[in-house]
Amino acid sequence: MNRTEIWEDDLRQAEAYLDLLSSRLPLTPLPVPEHVRRCETERGWEDLSVFTAPKIERITVHRFFALGRVREHLCLGWPAADYDFPGLGIDLYERPEHFTLTADFLPMQDVVYHRDYYDRYLSGYKALIDAWWPRLIAHQIEPVPPPPAYFTNQLGSCLALHLPLRYDGLDTALAFQREAVGVWLDVWARAEPVPEAERERYNARRNHLIRNAYKRSDYESVASKVMAAVVGWETTNGIFDAIFGP
Repeated sequence: MNRTEIWEDDLRQAEAYLDLLSSRLPLTPLPVPEHVRRCETERGWEDLSVFTAPKIERITVHRFFALGRVREHLCLGWPAADYDFPGLGIDLYERPEHFTLTADFLPMQDVVYHRDYYDRYLSGYKALIDAWWPRLIAHQIEPVPPPPAYFTNQLGSCLALHLPLRYDGLDTALAFQREAVGVWLDVWARAEPVPEAERERYNARRNHLIRNAYKRSDYESVASKVMAAVVGWETTNGIFDAIFGP
């Protein structure tokens, strides 16, 4: 069965994300233009919900379906100003031949200089990966080395998962992603504001990372072009503004 020809979302992973988030966060919906909240054409559809919460600027749950090409299930969250805990990036792409699991905790600080960042915010996520890794790679398309814990650059770590998997591993991947959201919420619960003397510099960096580095990286990828081919550029631009901020 080609899952990209199923018009409805039978996985309901977006609902699972929202159930988990709302069980621990007092979510407040953010306004979204109607053509961005829900758009449908003969080529596919998308829907999007955006919320704010204490210590969180915005958290987005988004579903996107391009008939015969891809079905996407996204959960993405950004810390509020003054908080430097990682952003959350959870996504799953269903393609005709296989699916791809993606997951990452996106550092907000320059980890080259903030050597305690891993212990404060990322050690629990690394433990989660270690626990699930044998179950995930049992369904791999081709051998993938386990992600190391150490940082590779000033933007992020090697803990980002991008795993092409066979469909017999779909339930395992969905369960792992839901647990990753729970680990991120544990990090959120412990997070404290950065020291007042550091806030202006940190907030400028945080804004640049979200609005420029992360947003631009996604916008300039093939994802925006596939989305625009289904729902048009006006809606696509609105989606990126809703997810990352204008």
